Amino acid sequence: MPEIQDKKFLSYDEQVKYLNNDKGILTTRRDKIHLIRYGYFTLVNGYKDAFVLNTDNERNHTYFPETKLKHFVYIKQFDENLSNILLKYLKRIEEEIRSTFMYKLDEYILPHALTWSDLDIVDNNAVSQKMKDCITKIKDDPDFKDSNLNYLNHYRNNYDSVPSWVMIKCVKFWHVEELIECSPSSVKKFLANMYNIESRDSLRNNQDFRILKNQLKTIRKIRNECAHNERVFDYLKPSGRVITKYHEHLGGKYRYNRDLRIIDLLIHVKYFLPHEEYELLIMDIYKLIDKLKNKINEHAFSRIKNNIGLRQPADLLRLLELRHEINYP
Repeated sequence: MPEIQDKKFLSYDEQVKYLNNDKGILTTRRDKIHLIRYGYFTLVNGYKDAFVLNTDNERNHTYFPETKLKHFVYIKQFDENLSNILLKYLKRIEEEIRSTFMYKLDEYILPHALTWSDLDIVDNNAVSQKMKDCITKIKDDPDFKDSNLNYLNHYRNNYDSVPSWVMIKCVKFWHVEELIECSPSSVKKFLANMYNIESRDSLRNNQDFRILKNQLKTIRKIRNECAHNERVFDYLKPSGRVITKYHEHLGGKYRYNRDLRIIDLLIHVKYFLPHEEYELLIMDIYKLIDKLKNKINEHAFSRIKNNIGLRQPADLLRLLELRHEINYP
């Protein structure tokens, strides 16, 4: 395994000279502000792949002619704006999943118990031991147990227990996924039916929880990338795709490519947003991509497009051709 070589410290002015003289990336003294604000590693190393023309045997890069540092900034800003747009809608979906799932679970459990905290007396046929263990794990999670949120303390101090609809709001989303996973089949079927998730198996019922499970995991992972200021435009999970009828509507590589990218998130999100909101999301991203197209060279734009998983930006608009109905109760 190769060792990491310590690199010589370079001042911001020296970084400008290095980019000009050694990398062939046109950088002015005014561009120094971008190196200060973003950092060399985040800006240059993070977004250089779009501009690389060749790589030699020692992994040294040469870049497309007339590549400028401000082009890196354009992609960085595009990535930030994409992240902000996605985060807005993914948070909205997450909040709805928490609320609707817990409503249905309460509806199922409470006829079998006096209160939510009374799970120990619930008939094992009604609530599995796996679910009880999951709830215990949530209660013991330091992020929940030691939280000082005002509304949590209100219930702890005044009622000595936290209601389900309060608990579900402040636990990690992967805990919510676990709860859904071990919830009764009727609860899982309710969610699959509500979001009108089709089965990929013709021998099964019309709905399929496995697709929902994959979709929630994808939403959580990319939501975390957005929230932690990681790159999102080139998000990739090898062999992580679950194909839906909307992939098939787009055809081509959308139907057969197995690697999960941002385009797949945008397709899956279609299941969870009312059409009017989904249209706003898609149009915001379409305009963002169209704006970037006019700021960087054709080769770099093509790579960004491919990173997202798009054949053509207009394919985003094709996602609006078919409406997806959510069956709210």
